[in-house]
Amino acid sequence: MLQVKDLSFGYAAKPLFQNLTFEVDKKQICHIVGNNGVGKSTLLALIAKLLTPSSGSITLDLQETNRYPIEFLSAEHNAHLLAQNIHNNLEFWRQLSGLPSHPELLQSILKRWQLSTSSLADSLPVHKFSTGMKRRLALARVCYTERPVWLLDEPTFGLDRQAQDCLHDAIASHLNSGGCVLLVTHQINWLKNLPLKEVNL
Repeated sequence: MLQVKDLSFGYAAKPLFQNLTFEVDKKQICHIVGNNGVGKSTLLALIAKLLTPSSGSITLDLQETNRYPIEFLSAEHNAHLLAQNIHNNLEFWRQLSGLPSHPELLQSILKRWQLSTSSLADSLPVHKFSTGMKRRLALARVCYTERPVWLLDEPTFGLDRQAQDCLHDAIASHLNSGGCVLLVTHQINWLKNLPLKEVNL
């Protein structure tokens, strides 16, 4: 599904990795492992085409070619419209992904992430949310855009145990539908029973 071949990247004062090669298949999680500063988040940014590699290639082999296939969740930014409510945020990203609104799917995702209270979803602006609620909304966005490749950088940041279980179930559902996940995380207990493949930097 995704092939990284002979990939090299570095900054002027710090080369990060050279000739990195690996593949991620459908229904598989690639857990990117390494110490702080070795380039794990940078690798996700390269795959998302937010950065350009020094050399090498990143290839996606997908049947669906009419829209961007990658959903990227940064470790530091949830990409919310902070003055808007939950519904406006999720419908904005759904439309940007090239899909029409899907009310039934939206309600199912809001329920999964415990964001379905009407006053919460319709009225409260996102800037009033706690850190954990903002992260849950970001993960709800990842689900609602229905892209086949998820890039998740420290997705459990701010999540309580119940929300981590929700993330586990969301990933399992995504894999069952034929998607794949590339993941950076230092917390691995919540990944139990998921098909992990490690790439070490």
